[in-house]
Amino acid sequence: MKTICANLECLQDYYVKPEALGKLTRCKRCNTIFKIEEMPETVGNSNLFADEDESEAVEADIEYSSSTEVSFAKRRKTKEIIEEKIQHIAQAMKKIQPLLMNSYDRKDNESDTRRLVIDRILIDVLGYAEEDIRTEYKAYNNKVDYVLSVKGEECIVVEAKAVFKPLGKREIEQATSYGVLMGIKWVVLTNGLVWMLYRTADDMRSSHDLVFTIELLDGLDEEEASHFYLISKHGMCRKKLLEKRWQKISALSPENLTAAVLSEEVINRIRITLTAQTGYRATNEEIRHTLLSRNLMD
Repeated sequence: MKTICANLECLQDYYVKPEALGKLTRCKRCNTIFKIEEMPETVGNSNLFADEDESEAVEADIEYSSSTEVSFAKRRKTKEIIEEKIQHIAQAMKKIQPLLMNSYDRKDNESDTRRLVIDRILIDVLGYAEEDIRTEYKAYNNKVDYVLSVKGEECIVVEAKAVFKPLGKREIEQATSYGVLMGIKWVVLTNGLVWMLYRTADDMRSSHDLVFTIELLDGLDEEEASHFYLISKHGMCRKKLLEKRWQKISALSPENLTAAVLSEEVINRIRITLTAQTGYRATNEEIRHTLLSRNLMD
């Protein structure tokens, strides 16, 4: 049977005998005392982390005892570690879901939403320590709700609204403008129920791209748990994961796909193929005009 340390900063797993279920033990990796519970099968979008196949050393010199008889492997695949953290995010969110729904039913204001819901999600679900979270951060005469740091580097701006407040264009522009002003490219806009991640432009232009949206009104599904992992403390330690996710979304956007298909190189290839198939030598402009006028790009 497999169990896992309850400390979000550790999440070391161990194999124990079934009779150890429900007993307390101490994790020698982080010294946390936790109750032994069976770890369910991993959830999460494994395709999202398909490239994470390198191994990581994991030390786990927990004391052997008659109650636990713990055994462990010293090396595990990074993908396995990520999937376990996604599982932990899903479990932690289940505990917070009732608080979130109660806040929604009460129509809590912005201050209460932050105190009762968002603070808990940042710490209990996403794994940030209190020292990683700066609140009411002053930047260029603006007051930013949260700035999250990893290893001392500011990496995410979080703008929080009241749980019942819709997140529209005005709120999006406000949140992303903070990121642009502070030079932080990842910006989260949330009201507790909805979490929207944006990537701001690399320069001072006020532009931004939506990376993903998480909606918690009906709970947290596997893909959403994977998205939460990307902005968790552990996920942000692997910056390439979030960057690759954004690159994929950007590359497959309708605008970029249309631009690629209408490029001179692609139109040339279409013209050559059409000539070989039909014998008619269409011009590049004729092909481009036909694609656009007949909505073949939709």
